[in-house]
Amino acid sequence: MTRVALALAFALGLALAATPTADAKLCVAIEAPREARAGSVIVARVTTFTPSWDGRRIVDRRPVRATFALRLTVRGPQGYRELRLRRTRNPVIWRANVPLVSPGDWELRVAGWERAPRACAPPARIRVFA
Repeated sequence: MTRVALALAFALGLALAATPTADAKLCVAIEAPREARAGSVIVARVTTFTPSWDGRRIVDRRPVRATFALRLTVRGPQGYRELRLRRTRNPVIWRANVPLVSPGDWELRVAGWERAPRACAPPARIRVFA
C-alpha cells in the first residue's frame, strides 16, 4: 500500500513539474478613469506583463501575451459581476466596456489574480458621481 502511495505522489510531482508555468508568472495592470458619472460606460484596459522584482517591488515590466482568456471583476454599490475582457490589436492589451449604473465607489480587479502580490495585480478604483 505504501508503494502505491509513493508511486502516486511521485507521478503527481512529475505532472506538476511538467506543467507550463509561464502564465502563472504574469502580472496585470488595469487602466481606467478615476472618476466617472453614474450611467456612463467607461473603457477599462488590462495589460499583461512579466515583472522583474526587487524584494516585493516591481522594478521592470516586460509585456507578454496571455495565452488564456481574461475576465474583469467589477464590484460596485449593488454587488459584483464579471465581464469578459476582449483582445485588442495589441496582443498584451485587453479591454472591456464597463457600465457604471449607480453612484458610489467601484473597484475593478482581474479575476484569478486575487491571491497575487498586490504589486502584481493592483485593483483600479473609480469614484462614480450622480
